[in-house]
Order: sequence, then C-alpha cells, then structure tokens
Amino acid sequence: ETPKNLYGEERIRECKKEDYIFVVEGEKKADYLYTEGLCAVTSGGSTTWNKSFVEVLKNRKVAVWGDNDTPGEKFAESVLNSLTKEAIKLKHIVMPSLPKGGDCEDWFLLGGTKEKLIELVKRLPDLTQRKIPFQWISRVSDLLLIEPEPARWLIEGLWTDNSCGIIGGEPKAYKTWLALEMAISISSPS
Repeated sequence: ETPKNLYGEERIRECKKEDYIFVVEGEKKADYLYTEGLCAVTSGGSTTWNKSFVEVLKNRKVAVWGDNDTPGEKFAESVLNSLTKEAIKLKHIVMPSLPKGGDCEDWFLLGGTKEKLIELVKRLPDLTQRKIPFQWISRVSDLLLIEPEPARWLIEGLWTDNSCGIIGGEPKAYKTWLALEMAISISSPS
C-alpha cells in the first residue's frame, strides 16, 4: 500500500533551501542519512513511490539514491521521472562499487562521509534539463528501445544542431569555401 506522506517529510522544513534532500529506498536508510546530518526522506520501499509526493519536493534540490539492485534501479527511475521538471536540481547517485543490494548505509560503513557525499552530489550532472525520460540501461540492446528526438537540421540532410565534424580533403579542394558556404547557410534566415 502506498503511504499518503513521505516518511521524514517533516525534516524538509528543517533543511535550508540550498541543502539537498536525499530520496532513498526505505525508512532505515532515511533515518541513517538523517543521523549523518543529511535531510532524507522515503516513500517506504522500492514500489511505493507516488507522483503525489512531488509537491513536497517541488523547487528543491533533490538527490535520488536507490539500492544497488534491480528494484532500486526501478525506484530511482520512477522518482527521477516524476521530478525532472519539478526540482531545482536533480541528481542520481549510483554506486556500482557497492555489493549487490548495497545502499547508502553500506557506503558510509565503507568509509563514506557526509562531506564526501555532498561533494560527489555537487559533481553529478543535473537531470532537470533532460529531454528524454530517465531509463535504466542495463544492456546495450536497451538502447534500441529509446526513441531518439527528431533531428533539428541546420543544413537540411547534412548538419544537425548538435553535430560535430571535420571538413577534410586534398589541398585546393575548396574546403574553406565549403565551410564559408555552410556558415552563411546556417546564419542566414531560411
């Protein structure tokens, strides 16, 4: 059964606006991070996340940390997808060096500290600007299931807005002229 409120929700009021709120998988983990001096909440378990929890985390910095297993991956995916457009900053903590099923408590027991964790979270990419929903990729074949965004062409059929390339050829093969023509084509209104 899905709870009505996040476990530890009252702790959010204690946190400063610039603090990250850690969303973890289970009450024990949320309590552990709280004893380490971090603001942490949970929906309970790996399958109890509900989009109604988003309102509490809206306009906050959020770091999602699921357990190091398949249910943890699915939990993180669910939380990340619901917060992409709501959080100010959204980070996903993945610790592949932890044992299967390992969690935040294990990471601290292996020598992690509050300071190390905060520094790590600051260096993680911000996921609030993602254009595709978060998906956990566990096999290369999973990449085939992701629908790419349609290309935005700068030069129709030749150069997209996120292209990178090299114009190469023999000397006197008009490479400079081609580059100038492409620049004019891109900068001129259609």
